[in-house]
Amino acid sequence: MTALRDAYHVHDIEGFQSIVANPKSHDAIMGDPFIREHIESLLKLIRTQKLVKVIVPYKRYESKIFQKT
Repeated sequence: MTALRDAYHVHDIEGFQSIVANPKSHDAIMGDPFIREHIESLLKLIRTQKLVKVIVPYKRYESKIFQKT
């Protein structure tokens, strides 16, 4: 569980998904009703956070190609 939390805090999508998919940890994680109920929203949230982190440098992009003259 701590590895899952650590992967979430550093926005490590691959690590998060591999922990959930690992047969050894999968039973422990999915055995917890609270985690099982919220795992999909956690995956969506970590993906969204990672995407925002990638997009932020381009948020003020201007292109004169799209401007009418």
